[in-house]
Amino acid sequence: DRLRRLLGASMVSAIEKLMGLVLTAVAVEMILAGLKRYFYGTA
Repeated sequence: DRLRRLLGASMVSAIEKLMGLVLTAVAVEMILAGLKRYFYGTA
């Protein structure tokens, strides 16, 4: 609540979406690295 009051609801929402995008990108990177290692041996 304090952060939402300080930055505003729309800014907090934008930051949440950005962090979700970063988390998704990291997850995809890890999945692709795992698949690469599985199919092609050690990467």
